[in-house]
Amino acid sequence: MRKVLFVVITLFLAASLFFVLAEENENEDVLYLTTIEHVSATGYVNPLFDIEGTIRHGDGDFKYPHSIEAHPISASEPSEIVYDISEYNYTHFAAYLGKNAVLEARGAHVIFVVWADGEVIYESETIAVGDLPVACVARIPEGTKELKLEVNGGLDGVDYDTSTWGSPMLVNLEVTDFKEKRQVSKTEYKIGEEFSPSGGFYTIVYSNGMEVDGMLTGDMVSGFDSETPGTKTITVTYEGKTYTFEVTVVEDETPAPTQSKEETEEPTEETEQEDGNPGIIIAVVAAAVVVVAVVVAIIVLRRKQ
Repeated sequence: MRKVLFVVITLFLAASLFFVLAEENENEDVLYLTTIEHVSATGYVNPLFDIEGTIRHGDGDFKYPHSIEAHPISASEPSEIVYDISEYNYTHFAAYLGKNAVLEARGAHVIFVVWADGEVIYESETIAVGDLPVACVARIPEGTKELKLEVNGGLDGVDYDTSTWGSPMLVNLEVTDFKEKRQVSKTEYKIGEEFSPSGGFYTIVYSNGMEVDGMLTGDMVSGFDSETPGTKTITVTYEGKTYTFEVTVVEDETPAPTQSKEETEEPTEETEQEDGNPGIIIAVVAAAVVVVAVVVAIIVLRRKQ
């Protein structure tokens, strides 16, 4: 009996230990970077675990927990913070980006860059003082060991670009919606023309509610054919989600070169009479010359007599 009880207790403890270890290795829904130790940092970098980070805007400040405040060392040296994420298995990095400076004199523009094992997986547009927070979502390549967050001076020559990574996190996300934000500029094409994605923007909606806007590129588009005229349905695809829009292909209606009326009109008797016959004119002139010559000769002979 004691042996049986001992075996039961041993199996129970082993099972409990297994589940504890499994839970420790399983990802939480969200892992804020401020809750783990960073490997290195350059420039002014201040992870805020207990204090909210701020992104300042004219209509009011935006507050984010677990934020990282940063600004470049100088106009040419970025601020960087590096994390070892090799023991985690999250699909995405996400954060809200913006300036926390009150005055433009304290740095007008910055650019945020996210690196995964030395490769850029996200780079923001230039962000200025007073801009609304920018939602950043970047897919983390499988097996990534090192994640680096960089803020550079935006090439405006101004240092002390105080900036905020609002709630930077590792998170497992899925795309729940993908939709058109702004139509492409060109919607009518001629036979043989190539498709232009210029002017087109889309919105990606993620499972955590974040919405990210992007610029349409040609590799996202299918269904365009300009070999025949008609309405063409264009499909835009991102991670299995799609939306569609229509463009039109028309015949080339450029008129063929035409000759003038004078070049194409056949001569008529009337026009010949108006223009005159060159042969008759020459004969009349010759006869007049002969008559004048005879008259002159007669006059000369009479004077001699």
